[in-house]
Parts: sequence; structure tokens; C-alpha cells
Amino acid sequence: MAASAKNHVVVWMNYLQKSVEMGDYSVIGVIVAVSVVLLTFLVFGLLRQRQNKRRGVLILGNCDAGKTLLYTQLIYKKHNQTFSSISPNSGNYTVAESGKTLRLVDLPGHERIRQQMLDGHKDLARGVIFVIDSSSVQKEIKDIAEYLYTVLSDNRISNMSPPLLVACNKQDMSFTKGAKVIQALLEKEMNTLRITKSAALQDTSASNNNTYLGRRDRDFTFNDLKPMKIDFVECSCQEKADINAIQDWLAKIA
Repeated sequence: MAASAKNHVVVWMNYLQKSVEMGDYSVIGVIVAVSVVLLTFLVFGLLRQRQNKRRGVLILGNCDAGKTLLYTQLIYKKHNQTFSSISPNSGNYTVAESGKTLRLVDLPGHERIRQQMLDGHKDLARGVIFVIDSSSVQKEIKDIAEYLYTVLSDNRISNMSPPLLVACNKQDMSFTKGAKVIQALLEKEMNTLRITKSAALQDTSASNNNTYLGRRDRDFTFNDLKPMKIDFVECSCQEKADINAIQDWLAKIA
């Protein structure tokens, strides 16, 4: 079989040589076009294979946002009392419709260690869930936006462009903000952050590994973060959980 393949290559090389000698360069164009197609398929296949190796979904957010409660609802299908931790939780989540498995990783939200936690797990990210406490978002918006800004501007995250879901949690409580209001609050705050961080870098002539978020010619919006896709959903992770939108999103990215 190897000899047969070698003979085919020899025949094609002889044909190409004769065509060039006769001034027929059209065959070269055909070969170049076929080579480009084959190379495209090869690159796409390698990228798809690399993505398939990333089976992790990072669950991020500030302390008391409900990350670990969401994690236990997804993994154990029940409501467990949870406590703040400085260690990540991880477990396998199986998508009911397809049987595909994702590795959910609940990372601590403590400010002093969350960057370290992100750095240690971001290469696994097939997707990211960022959990927000909808009942206290108004007073915590600066810290929430700072954390989300750090995640989105991370150079590695930006290069991988995993889909990100902002889960607006605790919708069962009174006086909570809806997903559209939270999105607008975050966009306004992150636009301010982008201005201050850019100015600070110019003043100090410092360099960093972060990506500029959005377009430079207009105010920040999540829609300008393409190819990364950002979605907002409303949910509740309490005993009578309402996490269908999150489960649907996990099924979509699996």
C-alpha cells in the first residue's frame, strides 16, 4: 500500500513538471487551492481537538454570591448548607440529553486568592460561570465589576475565548435586580474601570498581560467582546432551585 501511494506521488510530480514545462500553470493553481483546503481542515481539526481536551467549567464570583450552592445543586441535585472556603471544589457533571461530561470547578471568591485560583485553572476552561448576588449587586457593583474585568481581560482567557455565563442569582429574594438591569450596571462600571486602568498604565509606562476590553471608539458593551460570547440569565440556587437556564447553557457548550 505504501508503494502504491509512492507511485501516485511520483505520477503527480511528473505531471506537474510536464505541465510547467508546457506553460500550463492552471494545474499549479488547482494544487495550491487543494493544499489550502487541506491545510484549513487540518488546522480546524487541531483546534477542535484542543478544545475537546478542555472539559472544565469554572464557577467564579464574589464571596456569598452562591457559587458553592450552585455547584452542589448541579453536582448532587440537592440543597446543602455551604461555607466559604479557600480550596476549590470540583466534580463531574453529566449533561442529561447527550451524556457528555463536564468538570465543574468552584473557585473561592476571596479577593486575596482568587487571582491565584484563576491562574491555576484557566487553561481547563471550556466555559465560565460568573455568579452574582442579585440582591446586593447595587452596593457591591465596584468589586463585582473589578473581578469580572480581571477575568475577561486576562490574556489567556481572551485567547481561548470560552463562552461566559453571568448567573444573576438569588432571584427568589425581594428587591433583587433583573439580568438586564445588572448587565447595564456592569457595563457602566466596567467602562469606568477601562478608562482608569488605561490611564494608570499610560502614567506609569507599565506593561501588563491584559487584553483591552471592547472597542476603543465607544463605551464598553459585552457585545463588543466577540468572539467570546457573554450571556446573562436569572436563577436561584436555594432549596427550590431554579437553575434550568444554567443547565441549558451547560448542555449547549458540552
